[in-house]
Amino acid sequence: MMFALANLYLADKHGLLPDSVRFANEKRELSTGNSAPQPWHYLFKPIARCCLNCCKGERRMRVVDAVWEQRNLGVTCYEISITGNDELGVIKSAYDGVEEQDYMVVKIASTNSPAVRFFQEQGYSFIETAITMIHRMRDFPLNEKLKALCEQCSWSMMQEADLEVLNRQIDKGIFKTDRVCLDPVFTKEQAQNRYKMWIKDVLDRGGEVYKVVYRGESIGFFCEPLAGVYDGYEEQGLGLCVQYAGLQNAVMHGKKIATTHISGNNPAVLRIMQSLGFQVKSIEYVFVKHPNAKAE
Repeated sequence: MMFALANLYLADKHGLLPDSVRFANEKRELSTGNSAPQPWHYLFKPIARCCLNCCKGERRMRVVDAVWEQRNLGVTCYEISITGNDELGVIKSAYDGVEEQDYMVVKIASTNSPAVRFFQEQGYSFIETAITMIHRMRDFPLNEKLKALCEQCSWSMMQEADLEVLNRQIDKGIFKTDRVCLDPVFTKEQAQNRYKMWIKDVLDRGGEVYKVVYRGESIGFFCEPLAGVYDGYEEQGLGLCVQYAGLQNAVMHGKKIATTHISGNNPAVLRIMQSLGFQVKSIEYVFVKHPNAKAE
């Protein structure tokens, strides 16, 4: 689960922006309410293209050098984000100046059909639907039976032994529906390492990782920005308990808004989030390309 609304450290490095668009040359922390900066706030390295409309502060197409994927996956990576307002002509002109990396990721607002067709023509393949959901932390519409189940769970900060259990669970494949896990170019080990590195970032910045316990057994974990249910407990409805625990912990820490990003490849999690009162904020179609990958 992710309790953050992402803002980036923006800089126009290549002078490719029209006069009507500029980058804000300041560091923007990833935060919501009183939440601390997210672990990757220092990793964003935007390059060229429009990002902010200088008059309205409106987000536009951006290209980000995803330097963290070099560490996580061992590849160079650019992530391109396309809003629903980006016009095809501007997208084409901007994309012409992008040097392809080992791993190219494009996230397109679901309302921008021309952009979807354009990137398919460039050899990109659809990999997932990314859904951003928001919770105002006021209403938790669980029925009494589900609420009673969730309230049987407790959570506490992980100790070293708990973190070892978590890493073993990641190795078992508790995360298996995201774009990296489903990408045939990447190995299972690469996908698992990505999650381990995210958790390491949380700890390195002084963040907290919690275990969730039900009837004396650890059934999952949560932190900012992740949550997961352990192997063997997914089919028992306990994924709801893990997410509920994360929300309640956020409320206890004074959070006013929770934002989570989930993959459309995992409809079970989508149903859980809706049952907890999350509402869909935006939908993006995610396409990927591996220009340097060898054909099988």
